[in-house]
Amino acid sequence: FNNTSSKPGEKLLRSWFARPSLDLEVLSQRQESIAFVISRQELLPQWKTLAKKIKDVRGLRASFDRGGLLLADYKAALSTAACAIHMRDMLLAAEASAERLHV
Repeated sequence: FNNTSSKPGEKLLRSWFARPSLDLEVLSQRQESIAFVISRQELLPQWKTLAKKIKDVRGLRASFDRGGLLLADYKAALSTAACAIHMRDMLLAAEASAERLHV
């Protein structure tokens, strides 16, 4: 059932099943998000490629708090931020495109 492409995504999915929300608004937002992604099948390969490059930000933050960041950690943080921004831009463009079709 787990088709996630990143460790953070895997952890999020696991938490959704381990501690499901009872808030109908939260559940509705999750359903809308999943439906939106599924409706954009043409973008999934690129999203998966980008998601695989996203590192566990909590782990990087813990290293930062301990003062033990290495150059590789800085590179991972920069790569994660760049991938997340690129994914956000793709989602915004897809959403704008969908809105233009409905106008």
